[in-house]
Amino acid sequence: MESVYFFFSFGLLCLRTFAVCLFVGNVDEESKTSIKLLSCLNIYNTESKRLLQQIGTMKIALTGMNFFTVTRGLILNIAAAIVTYEVFFIQYINTIED
Repeated sequence: MESVYFFFSFGLLCLRTFAVCLFVGNVDEESKTSIKLLSCLNIYNTESKRLLQQIGTMKIALTGMNFFTVTRGLILNIAAAIVTYEVFFIQYINTIED
């Protein structure tokens, strides 16, 4: 029963981490769709112009202490590096066992 609980909780933790990473990666892309919506509005007041200018000129994304921005491409690159590392690790383990 303990091993079933361990694998279930570990799988749930991995799934939650993956979902959070995907949602964080969507922040950048969703900010680009708001530019299209704001430019279609016929109401132009000072606040909407300022918001449209700020969204258009700044990169809207979550950052890691301003060292890097978290985008979908970054998440995919990290996932690819992890999968590559795991494949090499499994191959290394198989060569040691043989």
